[in-house]
Amino acid sequence: MRRGGDGRARAGLPLLAGLVGVLGSGTARAAGPVGSLVVDCTGIEGWAQEPDMPDAIIDVHLYFGGPAGDPAATALVVTAGEVLDAGCMGAECMHGYRSGLPMSLLDGVDRPVHAYGIDLTGDPNLELTGSPAVLSCPPPPIVSGERRHIASPEILGAWSFSVFFDLLRVPDTTIAGLPPAASVDLGPQLRVDDGGGLWLVDQGFRRAVAPEVAPAWRLDPATAVPPSPEELALPEGTPLRPRPVLLQGTMPEVYLLDDHQCGVDDPHPDCAPAGEDETGGDETGGDETTGAEPGTSGDDGSGSDGDTGDGASTGALGPGLPPGQDEDEAGGCSCRVDGRGAAATWGPWALVLVAASRRRARGRRSTG
Repeated sequence: MRRGGDGRARAGLPLLAGLVGVLGSGTARAAGPVGSLVVDCTGIEGWAQEPDMPDAIIDVHLYFGGPAGDPAATALVVTAGEVLDAGCMGAECMHGYRSGLPMSLLDGVDRPVHAYGIDLTGDPNLELTGSPAVLSCPPPPIVSGERRHIASPEILGAWSFSVFFDLLRVPDTTIAGLPPAASVDLGPQLRVDDGGGLWLVDQGFRRAVAPEVAPAWRLDPATAVPPSPEELALPEGTPLRPRPVLLQGTMPEVYLLDDHQCGVDDPHPDCAPAGEDETGGDETGGDETTGAEPGTSGDDGSGSDGDTGDGASTGALGPGLPPGQDEDEAGGCSCRVDGRGAAATWGPWALVLVAASRRRARGRRSTG
């Protein structure tokens, strides 16, 4: 059913509490937003519309763990401006919203999810039909990838990683079973080529960043700079996965789950010899049948930056609040990502944790 989308984590949003249009029994209330909420283990989806301004696009505030105003609740802000292709009728299909599931909540515990349409005309913000729903999803399996230690809280912040939305709690044995790779000790080195292609300089490789992937990683194309000649000559690595996945066990270290990058004559099983595809045949003949392109396992998604008001963001590398973000009166993150056009399809069992079993080698050899 549901596709992942992006949103912005916002802890508490205490000022919203007094505006939520959930009035006492028998009290007349003004007109406000209408819409719906559906939650399952593939994501969150619904629609929301302002009756007084039916063509306008409004925001929806999603609260995890409690209603608006609950200091233990964590909120995401999504924009109801997407076109829904199923489960809707008439005008509501043009006012859809989607969100992926926060990885820190994929632990099998029942949690309420509340959704409020945010009014544009001064009427109360109203809770949508189907709210509250219950989120109760087990953690997804991790079957491949490498672990890259995130070197410091400053690096965590430089990437705008969220320990609420991006971080999956796993057993220590899971982390120990993943091969170690180069640590993440620099912020994003984003480049844009003459053709407008976006890519990342990482581990001595140039890695493609698809337009729909950049918002999930909170990468701003406007900050990209032209590559140097040396960077243009770097071998091509795997594209960035559809969304960042952080791992943490019982120890304070936090890791990024990533793909292996194939160097020249790399014996890694995912690295085919030069001139051959994943099946051992010539690249120019025959179809690839052993898997999808790297990072395209049907697991696109979008994340959201922010902190959690229920303690889920502490531990790891401290509070995990990226520097430069505003904090509200409750000490939580007040941040936002525009969700329009950035949503992508994914389910929690994909969650970019299950990489393709083999990946192409072409373009990964040095051209210099």
